[in-house]
Amino acid sequence: MKSVKHVKAEDAVEAPAAKSGEGSLDLSPLLGDWVNTNAASQGVARVVLTANGEKLIVRMFEASGSSRRDWGSVEADGVYAASVTSRLASAFSATYGLESKEARLLVNLSLGLLIVAICTTAGDAPKRPESFSREFYRRETGR
Repeated sequence: MKSVKHVKAEDAVEAPAAKSGEGSLDLSPLLGDWVNTNAASQGVARVVLTANGEKLIVRMFEASGSSRRDWGSVEADGVYAASVTSRLASAFSATYGLESKEARLLVNLSLGLLIVAICTTAGDAPKRPESFSREFYRRETGR
């Protein structure tokens, strides 16, 4: 079996060794209040991303009637840059434990939109169906 040295061409470059204090990613491109571009969505209506030191904190609000059900806050499982030489955060993963299911989030920035993919699995009920959704969010301004 042949081993893979890189996935994307830009990952093939030799990255310089990080200096002290330069190992963490700049979370600012992700931070803010993001609202679903589809006002009629019955899924997640709003995503709020904040920083707690070097940690990314995710808070989701589900569209449920006239109110917004708060999923609560979780720390991102991982935060990623677009390339090995970038220090700007452009993607993250997170996991929510919701009642009898687990929701895994895979999120990335593209063309100014936050793209949120949610894979839901039935926690303790293996016969319940799994689901996948993907929605697009724009940064809320003037809040």
